[in-house]
Amino acid sequence: MTGTDCFLEKDRFYDLIFSGIGDHWDGNIPAPAILKPRPLWTGKQLLSMILPDISMNPYEKADMTNEKVCIRRGYICTGRFNKKIIGKGVERGLIHRMVFQEGHERTATFMSVIQFIANDWMTQHSFSTGIQDCCITQEVFKKVRQKVYNTMDECNDMHMPENKAAMKLNRVRDVAAKFVLDSLPSTHGMMNMIKAGSKGSNINIAQITAAVGQQMVNGKRIACGNMNRTSAHYHQHSADPIGRGFVCNSYMTGLSPKEFFTRKCFLELFMELFIGILTQIVCFTQIHKVVGSKCNPKCFLLTSTNTLFCLFHTGA
Repeated sequence: MTGTDCFLEKDRFYDLIFSGIGDHWDGNIPAPAILKPRPLWTGKQLLSMILPDISMNPYEKADMTNEKVCIRRGYICTGRFNKKIIGKGVERGLIHRMVFQEGHERTATFMSVIQFIANDWMTQHSFSTGIQDCCITQEVFKKVRQKVYNTMDECNDMHMPENKAAMKLNRVRDVAAKFVLDSLPSTHGMMNMIKAGSKGSNINIAQITAAVGQQMVNGKRIACGNMNRTSAHYHQHSADPIGRGFVCNSYMTGLSPKEFFTRKCFLELFMELFIGILTQIVCFTQIHKVVGSKCNPKCFLLTSTNTLFCLFHTGA
């Protein structure tokens, strides 16, 4: 509603006024932002009608990107309202300032009115995201692939220091995310969800559209095991980034079997098996306390040992 591309017809503008303000409206409306070929009002003008005489960043310079919120004497000049502005518990946000300057009753009235307007707005401007938001153009895709493959070739060196390789592989996902984010339109569903502060982050978009990136275990890349390899899929002393936990594909393009094994088995299955083993040990301890010497510990210890043997037999 506070975007730069949001314009309202006169009838729709009146509908939203009655939905929020209702009988407390004095009958006055601001001059339309656009006069020709027909009068149009902006969402900022609508929200300015329900704001009290309050200022927020009033001396900021004009922000043509509409990212910095500037309110002068109750009029919204620039900026997009999101969770950081009117969210719960935001220090020095709009609600926080309004309570101290206008009191809790006026703040409660504003919160009720803006909620009524938002409810009416969502009946005609429903929000949705779909498979189209997961796709990128071929130009951006080739640009991302080239950057990812060049970084993988550079890090496929067993003599490269571990911290340097991890830093390069972690950074390539951020670079790929920037390529994708710069190409997204303003109507992108996931981007609007992130900007509003409701859910998600730029990393989520990058993993869906560009590359999943480096998977870290305890802050490090997947280390070589006793056989000097991460798994049985790789030879000893292999410096392949995929074998060390790097996933070059995205969720949209699909993970290869090796990447899926890296992503799923090492990070989730390992933890599930480890938790299962701990559960068996705890169960044996509790049963031993109750039953005493009648409990045979071999059945519990044998199961745990076999599970660990099957897990590490792949060469990890």
